[in-house]
Amino acid sequence: MNITILERVRCMLLGSGLSKAFWGEAANTVVYLINRSLSSTLNYKTPMEVWSGRPADYSHMKVFGSLAFAHVKGDKLDARAVRSVFLGYAEGVKEYRLWRLDTKSSKLIISRDVIFDETRMAVHAENPGCEKKTLVEVEHTTDGDVRSLTEEDRTGEGQDENVRSLEENRTGEIRTDLGDDTDGIFGDVSHSRGAGDELRNYQLVCDRERIISKPTKRFEEADLICYALNAAEDLESSGELRSYKEALHSSDRHLWQGAMEEELKALRKNSTWRLVDLPKGKKVVSSKWIFKKKEAIPRGEKARYKVRLVAKGFTPIEGVDYHEIFAPVVKHCSVRVLMVIVTHRNLHLEQLDVRIAFLDGDLEETIYMKQPEGFAVDDRVCLLQKSLYGLKQSPRQWYRKFDDFMIKPNFKRCNYDDCVYTLHRNNEVLYLLL
Repeated sequence: MNITILERVRCMLLGSGLSKAFWGEAANTVVYLINRSLSSTLNYKTPMEVWSGRPADYSHMKVFGSLAFAHVKGDKLDARAVRSVFLGYAEGVKEYRLWRLDTKSSKLIISRDVIFDETRMAVHAENPGCEKKTLVEVEHTTDGDVRSLTEEDRTGEGQDENVRSLEENRTGEIRTDLGDDTDGIFGDVSHSRGAGDELRNYQLVCDRERIISKPTKRFEEADLICYALNAAEDLESSGELRSYKEALHSSDRHLWQGAMEEELKALRKNSTWRLVDLPKGKKVVSSKWIFKKKEAIPRGEKARYKVRLVAKGFTPIEGVDYHEIFAPVVKHCSVRVLMVIVTHRNLHLEQLDVRIAFLDGDLEETIYMKQPEGFAVDDRVCLLQKSLYGLKQSPRQWYRKFDDFMIKPNFKRCNYDDCVYTLHRNNEVLYLLL
C-alpha cells in the first residue's frame, strides 16, 4: 500500500505541476480517494461504504491541483474571491483545502464556498508560458447534427479549392480586416460554455447579498503536522554524535566511554573476532562507532546511551569478502493469515525481539577488520569469526543459523514462506514467524 500511495502522489504532483513541498497534501488526497475506490477484496465495494454502511458520494470530487476561486470576506470594493490551488478535502466537514495564490499572503485555507475551473491547472494559470495543453469543453452532437457527406466532399473537389485559396493568401498580402468572416469563425464559440462564462456567473452570484444564519468557522493557518514531524526528526538526529572524536569532546564523554566499553565486552564475550597479524596482500575493512542517545522520559526511564560497532559495508569486495547476501523475510500475507488463525481459534500470541541477532551468524569468508577506534591494542587486526553489523552477508548468515536451529527440534518450514515454521505435538500446534 505504501508503494501504491507513493506512485499516486508522484503522478498527482507531476500532473498538477506542484512542487514536492505539497507531498503531504497529495498523500492525504490519495488516501481519501483510495477509501472511496472500489475494491475486489471487498466484493467491489469501497472501504468507506463497508465502514459506514453508506455508498460513497463522488459529486464533490475535483481535479487535484486545479484552479479554484474561494470566497473571502472584504470591503465592498474588494475582490470577492481569491485564486487558489485545490489540494484536497477537509476532514470531518464538507469543505476543501486550498492554497492561496494572491500576492498578499500564500497560506492554506479551508472553505466550502469555492468555484473550480478543472480545465486548467493553477500552476499553468499563473505561468501561461509553461502550459502545454488547454482542455476545451466539447458539446455532444446528436445524429441530427451530423451532416452527411456530399458528392463534393467525397471526391475532394471542395478541399482542392480551399487549398488553392490558402496558397493564394500565403503569397499575397496579409489580411488585417476580417470583415464578416469573424462571425462565421467565432460564432459557435460564443455559445459554448467556458471558463469565462463561469467566472462572470460567479461574479454575479458573489455580488448578491449573502444571508448567513451562522458564521462559518474558517481555518486560515496550515495544518503542518507532516512538516512538524519531519522537522522534529531532523532536530533529533542533528544532535547525535557522528564520530569517536565528537564523543570524546562532548559533555557526556564519560557516559559514551562506558557504553563503548560495554559494547566491546559483549563482542569479546561472543568471540566475534581474534587479533592476528595482517597477511601480506590482504585488505582490511574499516570499522565505525555509531552513537544513539535515547532521551529520558519525565518521571520514567533515564536517558540511555547506546553504542554499536559496525563494519563499513561499502569497503568489502564482492566475490572476495562476500558472495551471497540474500536473506528472506516473512511475507505480509503470512502475518495476516496468522492473525486470522489466532483470532478464529482464540490462540495465545506473543512477540519476541532477538537482541544482537546479526552477531550470532558464522562467517564463511575470511575478513580482516581494523581494531575499534580508541581501543587499538597494537598493530594487529581483527580476524572476524562471526558476522557483524554493517557486513552485507550478516542477515543471510543469521537466517541460516536460525533455520538450522529450528529444524533440529522437529519444526517444519513452510513450503510457501521460508520464514514460517510449525510444530505439531500432543494435539497442539505452534506457529513461528521470523
